[in-house]
Amino acid sequence: MNRIKKIMLGGLFFGSTALLCFGGYRVYDRHYLSSDLKRTLVAAVDPSASENDLVAYIRDARLQVRTTRDREVFTSFQDSYRLLKDVSEMRSRRLSDAMHSLRSMAAGDSMVEKLIEIRSEYWRSNIPVPKSLLEEIAKALNDEKAKETRDAELRDLEEKRADAEEKKGRALYAEVRTALGLPPLPSGTDGK
Repeated sequence: MNRIKKIMLGGLFFGSTALLCFGGYRVYDRHYLSSDLKRTLVAAVDPSASENDLVAYIRDARLQVRTTRDREVFTSFQDSYRLLKDVSEMRSRRLSDAMHSLRSMAAGDSMVEKLIEIRSEYWRSNIPVPKSLLEEIAKALNDEKAKETRDAELRDLEEKRADAEEKKGRALYAEVRTALGLPPLPSGTDGK
């Protein structure tokens, strides 16, 4: 009988120890950040980190993910980086498109300007302007106005999307800084 009690007590002790170890690991897995990953991400969220540094930090951090919490924080950082980079590229592309548009307007490449130039040649030559040319000019003007309206609506939608993505990216960035135990950036400082 004593032997059975010893075996049961041993089994109970072993079982409770295993349960405590497993429970401790689960707490560590869900709530604590690996020190290697934390060091890498702290360096990555430094406002002075360059684009090349960020790419290297992301590559290094991907290999350092060990726990569930690591995965959550790394995913938030990666999503934040991707969103803010996409917004930056979208805005620079829009600026480039606007510059191209201004250059083409300055060069006089639009169909309306070409048609008006043809009409001016008729007037200079004292020849009556054909009605078909006037109709074509009116149609080209309407088409150009419709295109400008569509382009303005598209720009507004893109700007709203960019603002929403930037807001989401900055929120994720702030979450990562909080998870790393860092204070939030001052409002005038740009995040990555």
